[in-house]
Amino acid sequence: MNASAQSGAPLLPINHAADRPLRVVLTIMAFLAALSLLGSRMAERSYLSWENELAGFATVQIIVESHDDVMPATRRAQDALNNFTVETVDPVSAKALLEPWLGDTALPEGLVLPVLLRVKTTDIAAIKNAMTPTELVFKIEDQSRWQSELLRSRRAIGWISGLLLVLITGGSMAITVFATQSAIAAESKTVSVFTQIGASDRFIGNLFVRRALRLGGVAAVLGAGLAALLTFIMSITGGIGAQSFIPHFSLSLSDIIALIILTGVLTGLGALAAGASVRQILHIVRRTA
Repeated sequence: MNASAQSGAPLLPINHAADRPLRVVLTIMAFLAALSLLGSRMAERSYLSWENELAGFATVQIIVESHDDVMPATRRAQDALNNFTVETVDPVSAKALLEPWLGDTALPEGLVLPVLLRVKTTDIAAIKNAMTPTELVFKIEDQSRWQSELLRSRRAIGWISGLLLVLITGGSMAITVFATQSAIAAESKTVSVFTQIGASDRFIGNLFVRRALRLGGVAAVLGAGLAALLTFIMSITGGIGAQSFIPHFSLSLSDIIALIILTGVLTGLGALAAGASVRQILHIVRRTA
């Protein structure tokens, strides 16, 4: 057979009008897979950042009755905790902690936020012993509870993202198999001629595998590119996580590498699915011939 026949272009054109819906569907599947991957990676980075902020710290809340009591209570607490590294949370930051629940609504008149001190230690008993002589009304928040909640959320998002990737990848493979079967049916006469002149199943199968590689590769790159572009735009505009606990949109070099690997995996699995489908059909055809 000549080189033009072996290239597969005259036999299986990939720019046929009938292939357009297939390209659109595969692009959408790749777009969803890339979004799932990027979302899980951004959530993981956010959770790691939050964990680093919580690790090794305890929060002391000092209840005060009026704004005039804030400064004296703060000084007394700092003097009592002089053996620790203490960071005072300013009122603006303290109010920002309530924004996910209250939004930008002004606090009711007369409501005084507690004084918040971040103490770099995990020894809750030592903090309590130091604060008790001050006779201040205080509470100590152990960050371990928040860390356990973050860990639980990380695991849940990891499982959900992994499941979504598996389902989307499986759907892409199923679509590729169906498209390959439809292509074989559409080219049944040509395939029959090849089998009659002695072409091997491997040669015929490679024609459809190359077709799946071209279609799947273009769709995977386009879908992943659209997902990266959307993430980049969201990172510039601030996204939906600027003032909440929703992970911030960002795009790093490692994300680009992960997307490149994802496009290769989607393309390769689609080609493998197409090859397996062709071999199965040709085996049945030869057995019944």
